[in-house]
Amino acid sequence: QTESFPTIPELVQAANWSMPIEETLTMKLFGSSGDPIFSFNKKRKNRAKKDVWHESEHDRLVEAVKKYWKLRGKWKLISKAVGTRSASQCKSHHQKFKERMDMESSSVQYRKSFAKRFMERVQKELRKAEPG
Repeated sequence: QTESFPTIPELVQAANWSMPIEETLTMKLFGSSGDPIFSFNKKRKNRAKKDVWHESEHDRLVEAVKKYWKLRGKWKLISKAVGTRSASQCKSHHQKFKERMDMESSSVQYRKSFAKRFMERVQKELRKAEPG
């Protein structure tokens, strides 16, 4: 006979939990050895909408990164320079911005190399087609 384990909703209902939506629920089931065998995290439902970075904030971030990039604890300094964002927000925005720039750069390089190869092929075909 196979053992049947209760589902998470059944466990929550059995525990008769009531909690505000703002709280985070962390629940762990433990095996016979006492080690967690299942972990369940439920994030808050009421999240603020993504806060869009304004151009002036981005410009301050870029200048601060240029100025503080090699220093230890740079994200706190960069955050102070931006003035309206936390260190983790600055770091995250910088990483996403850098990834986007890297992708665009590699795309441009690929298009340039493709165009160059294409033009070389066209010129080669034109030379073949010339009478003489």
